[in-house]
Amino acid sequence: MQDEQRLPDAVEGSPEEPILPEGVDAAEMKRINGMSRLFDFVEMLVLTVVAVLLISTFLIRHTLVQGGSMNNTLLNGQHLLISDVNYEPENGDVIVFVPLNTADRSTPFIKRVIAVAGQTVEIRSGAVLVDGLAQTEDYLSLSKGKSDYPETTVPAGYVFVLGDNRTQSHDSRYDDVGMVDVRSILGKVVCRVWPVSSIGEIK
Repeated sequence: MQDEQRLPDAVEGSPEEPILPEGVDAAEMKRINGMSRLFDFVEMLVLTVVAVLLISTFLIRHTLVQGGSMNNTLLNGQHLLISDVNYEPENGDVIVFVPLNTADRSTPFIKRVIAVAGQTVEIRSGAVLVDGLAQTEDYLSLSKGKSDYPETTVPAGYVFVLGDNRTQSHDSRYDDVGMVDVRSILGKVVCRVWPVSSIGEIK
């Protein structure tokens, strides 16, 4: 029986030289590999942009806080993400909507839902009552003010909204805003995304 022919042992620290295609030198192969990595990066970047555009169009939108009506929950200049996927307004939600009754509809409003359809809402010297019960508004860090609003039932298809900064908010207490048609709601505020120091969920 013939002895099996043994291959020479590999020498440690001496990797095999890569086999290059005929007519291609090492420098050319390095250039080709670099171009391939560049194309992979560009492809990944394009797919990422497309994904962001799809999310922005169908799931998540971006908006900017303008003014101080929601201090100190939201501050002027902060960037927010909002969503309207299967959204039904609930008490306490912070929403973005188009003010249909105001002369200027170009700037969306950001307010908090205080009462929804079928509920009664009243304000006595700044204290908010919903269905006759005084609300504990832990999100208010500024003065509630001394405003009054007569007891009113929110009609079907509408919500009553207030700004968290009651003394500087133009909201449902004013006739040119009034009750907010739910069809004008762009979405619920999900979180703050900019500046970095303010990133977080909205409560």
